[in-house]
Amino acid sequence: MDQLKQLLLEIEPPFGVLRPKLEPEANFEAAKVWVADSVRLLSVDLPAAADAVGLGPTVGLTFQALLKRASAESVAATGDGTMYADRDDRAAGAAVDLDLVPGGAAGASALAVRSSKLVELLRIKLEDDGDLGQASKTLRDCTQFFDKLKEKSVQDKETQYAVLEQLRDGL
Repeated sequence: MDQLKQLLLEIEPPFGVLRPKLEPEANFEAAKVWVADSVRLLSVDLPAAADAVGLGPTVGLTFQALLKRASAESVAATGDGTMYADRDDRAAGAAVDLDLVPGGAAGASALAVRSSKLVELLRIKLEDDGDLGQASKTLRDCTQFFDKLKEKSVQDKETQYAVLEQLRDGL
């Protein structure tokens, strides 16, 4: 239980690495899915995209290009997409052709949304390969917390959210 409490302190807002709150229960469930998708993004999909555009095994420039695409698509769709507008043109200067990623333009758009969601998920700077490596480690820690929480909930015959609330009460 002490390890779970420590992990909770490390991941839960306002001081932990996750931006979204883990309450109410719907947010908690969404965060678990969001973390799992982000793990897949960083471990499988982003490296595949970087390979496809000829930048693998490094993924930082591909990630930056995807964030720029997410911002551009947000501007086109809503007129509001300045979140990544202040980033310099490193990705554009590298001439990253995102239409080469698996799934073409549609696949690139989907990866762009997931990349921007990763930035929204974690309270850490995400710019280059080193930052993305740190994000992977952080997501593994989050996954470890969710896995241990699930084990504890099975052991206690409680829902995961009920165990989470008990952990908070014990802090």
